[in-house]
Amino acid sequence: MNRLVFIIQTCIFLIVFAACSEPSDQLAVRAPNYWPTDGWRTSSPEAQGMDSERLADALDYIHENAIPIHSLQIIRNGYLVLDAYFYPFDANNVHDGASLTKSVTATLIGIAIDQGHIASVGESVVSLFPGRDISNRDAAKEAVTVEDLLTMQPGLECDAEPGEPTLRQMRQSPDCDS
Repeated sequence: MNRLVFIIQTCIFLIVFAACSEPSDQLAVRAPNYWPTDGWRTSSPEAQGMDSERLADALDYIHENAIPIHSLQIIRNGYLVLDAYFYPFDANNVHDGASLTKSVTATLIGIAIDQGHIASVGESVVSLFPGRDISNRDAAKEAVTVEDLLTMQPGLECDAEPGEPTLRQMRQSPDCDS
């Protein structure tokens, strides 16, 4: 089995495994009315409807199968219930979070569709920015859909040489805040 496929399947398993919880009417604590600034509030897994033993089993599975992850954090109902790091990594290691943003973006797109802000994943990305001046606008850019971006298949040329020159160019654009 391809190593990447194995890692993806394992991550999905871990998410499902760790998320096993009591029915929602048995949760002791509801989502807090705050957004973390200096850090997440913490709670026991049980207080958030999760089983500590299952979380421990998930950590054992990661260790026993040498799953190449650096850390695992689980937030439930707005509380940090698991914060684990795997040698040689620790809380002081800074990581590029580019890949995790794909999951967050897909979730936000789902919410936008549910709330009617976006019709579907088949919608043209250009149509979502009616007031924007789009550089080098052409038929290829107009054909890119939300689904194309979510699946990372927009059909546009992207330079993936070492050093990521395309990323540097994007960061230098006037639309980039960083």
